[in-house]
Amino acid sequence: MIHGFRISSQTNNHNAAAIMQFAGCWSDMSEEAYGEFSDEIAIRRQQAFSQRQNRETSID
Repeated sequence: MIHGFRISSQTNNHNAAAIMQFAGCWSDMSEEAYGEFSDEIAIRRQQAFSQRQNRETSID
């Protein structure tokens, strides 16, 4: 059990290091370019999620 936990912990650290390579990668973008980029992401997310069925149920 401990061995499995250690392996799992090492894998998570490796994934975090890979993800952190991208930290700050947009810091050199102009304010205008970042705004356009951010708007485009929002539009694409709305399009992607509007295709999904609403799986939440309301409690009445």
